[in-house]
Parts: sequence; structure tokens; C-alpha cells
Amino acid sequence: MKTYSIIRFYREGETENKTIKTGLTLEEAQEHCQDPDTECAEYFDGYEGEESEVRTDEEQAIYEHCDKPMNDYFEAKEKEEAGE
Repeated sequence: MKTYSIIRFYREGETENKTIKTGLTLEEAQEHCQDPDTECAEYFDGYEGEESEVRTDEEQAIYEHCDKPMNDYFEAKEKEEAGE
């Protein structure tokens, strides 16, 4: 399941934007951002999709049950996708 983070975006640029909530569903993120209290003269809240670290059931089964070289392959693939 895709999850979303709430980011507080500061208008003046003097304060760095910051993540204030994580792990939300799309509906929860949208509901949060539609609340009038999440916007004022100094900032507004927005949301963005999070990178998923969750494997599909099939990927997890392969990861758990195959030999070490295949596990190394999946670990390397995950690091590559994460930009490490």
C-alpha cells in the first residue's frame, strides 16, 4: 500500500521545510491538507508519496526461501532503488 508524508512548506524560505507526519493513506493526507488550520501566512501543509520499503508477498517469499546469492541480489536492488 502506498503511503504519504505531510510536509510543512514555509513561505519565506528562512525556515527549512519539514516532515510532520508519515505513513498516512492518501485519504488521510488529503483530509489533513484540506483542514483550514494547516495553512497560514507563514506556512502551508502539503503531501507527497513515500518510497515503499515493503516487498510484495512474492518478493518476500523469494527473499526468505532462496539461497544467499539471491538474497544479496535483492539487497543490492533495494539499495540501488533507494539511491544508496
